Amino acid sequence: MPISLLQHFFLISLISSIISLTNFGHAHNLCQNNQKTLLLDLKNNLKFNSSISTKLVKWNQSGDCCEWEGVGCDAAGHVVLLQLDNECISGGSEDSSSFVSLEFLEKLSLANNSLNGTIPTLNHPSLIELDLSSNQLKGPISDSINLESLEVLSLANNLFNDTSELENLHKLHNLTTLNLSYNDNLTLDANSLSSNWSRFSHLKRLSLSSCNLHKIPEFLKQSNLTFLDLSDNRITGEIPNWVWEIGNGDLYHLNLSYNMLVDLQKPYHIPNFLAELDLHSNQLRGELPLLPDGASYADFSHNKFHNPIPLSFVSSNFVLIFLSIANNSISGSIPTCICSAESTQVLDLSMNNLSDSIPPCLVERMYSLRVLNLRRNNISGAIPDKFPSNCGMKILDISSNKLGGKFPRFEGEMKCGDNWPDLQIIDISRNNFSGDLHQISFSTWNTMMLEGPLRFRHRFLSLNIARPDFNYMTHLILTIKGTQVEFRKIWPDYTSIDFSCNSFQGEIPEAIGDLTSLYLLNLSHNSLTGPIPKSIGKMEQLGALDLSVNQLTNTIPVEIARLNWLSVLNLSYNNLVGRIPDGHQLDTFFSDSYIGNTDLCGFPLKMKCSMDSGNVIRPKIASKSCPKSQHNNLRYIFFILFDVAYLLL
Repeated sequence: MPISLLQHFFLISLISSIISLTNFGHAHNLCQNNQKTLLLDLKNNLKFNSSISTKLVKWNQSGDCCEWEGVGCDAAGHVVLLQLDNECISGGSEDSSSFVSLEFLEKLSLANNSLNGTIPTLNHPSLIELDLSSNQLKGPISDSINLESLEVLSLANNLFNDTSELENLHKLHNLTTLNLSYNDNLTLDANSLSSNWSRFSHLKRLSLSSCNLHKIPEFLKQSNLTFLDLSDNRITGEIPNWVWEIGNGDLYHLNLSYNMLVDLQKPYHIPNFLAELDLHSNQLRGELPLLPDGASYADFSHNKFHNPIPLSFVSSNFVLIFLSIANNSISGSIPTCICSAESTQVLDLSMNNLSDSIPPCLVERMYSLRVLNLRRNNISGAIPDKFPSNCGMKILDISSNKLGGKFPRFEGEMKCGDNWPDLQIIDISRNNFSGDLHQISFSTWNTMMLEGPLRFRHRFLSLNIARPDFNYMTHLILTIKGTQVEFRKIWPDYTSIDFSCNSFQGEIPEAIGDLTSLYLLNLSHNSLTGPIPKSIGKMEQLGALDLSVNQLTNTIPVEIARLNWLSVLNLSYNNLVGRIPDGHQLDTFFSDSYIGNTDLCGFPLKMKCSMDSGNVIRPKIASKSCPKSQHNNLRYIFFILFDVAYLLL
């Protein structure tokens, strides 16, 4: 329909108005001149590394200071927010005197810097949030904090020392969040508050991790807390049953991990509202406590629980995401009640004494499962083969059990979604599996295939865990050169296949070379035959390759010399023949990588590749039994290459 003249005029006027408003917004300078001057004075007074800084280094005379990175203003152009964390700021409190002049400041963060000395003196009547965490501050905590409006205070990860009493913070009666965690030389006397807790009636979040506490403070009985962290202290004895009543039932996060607690005082009732319960790394014994219906995160690992898992351990829970009871002494079978937690993403039952078979519902109904860890138990039978169609398994570890049968199940290949597209780590070692590796569709394991150039994405496993500090893979146990080694530092894109110590037969398929982002491949202690596939030369990121104690034949393919990241190689005790290829990485290995192959020659072996070398036949003494588990620090640990850049806490 044609546009009338009036409509045309109106449209032009509207566009002109929008352009005028847009230009006005850009022309308007919100920042007051005196505020810009104060900020530039602050920059000049602070000592910071300009090569690391991403905020201070950009502050200058041009532009609206309210739009500078790390700065926020109110409607009048007053600076009310300074976010100067991770700016590599150093020096003592005398260098921060310019903060005092910013009288309208409401939120100040200097976290993750290198500030030393005592807490800078701040007398801002409107300051409500102060974050000085992760610096090198020391001395008494409370002398310089006279901020009655303060609601959030974080002094974690500093060097505060001596004995401090929470009562010394009594002027901060508006606090809602207090974090004093990880001041290793700080001894906190919290008992003095038992009769004066009303001063902190607004406090909702309290973190006193690593504050040398010896008991759970009595004053918490009177609190209205919703978040409590008392981890990494020296708390002994029983967990008092009044703990579960903290906050009048509103407590949703409780962390008592890394203490010396031995039991839960009876009778007790864990409220359903408690969503995150962390009791790991204590000395708790007896029977596992029943999970509350509202639990989304529960960690009971690294304790001394030994009774079977209660049949009502998990009721109809539709929000549980993480559950770990690893590293206890729990006996009996896996109860089917666990399957009712269908939204669980991480299930870790490893390192216990669990027996019987894996309940089929564990894989059939738990459609959200991303990590299943049953390592080091006494579980027998076969792996259930009916994974859901939307399966997104990332880590499958069923190693060191008594599982057996064909892998995969040949009556219909065991599939997870579109044939394991998200699989990152699979460990089925030390079982009784058999079968032909040609039956496994390695070419569909997409996560183990490099999509582009060599890269590390600097991310952790993508799991929808509410806790911001959550990283699942705290450690990993791998078999390298016949020895089980426990690693506590691995990077987030780590990928591995460990089928060692089973009864697999046949040849290694060429398709395994499609896994170009695989880092560890261990097929040792099986009955594999035929040549080493040349396609292994395409596995650009391979850092550890163990094919020892099999019946492999022919020569070692020269393509292996292309593996520039290879740090561990074990081809010992096979029937390999001919010259050992040379290359940058291959020249770094010792003779034990090739021992037990009587017809191999060349460096690093003593046998030379010539007709008159006087062939010295070396005895073949391989044992078909898998070596016993050990935890040795091996000099050739390849993870050291990435130790600095990647750390899973």
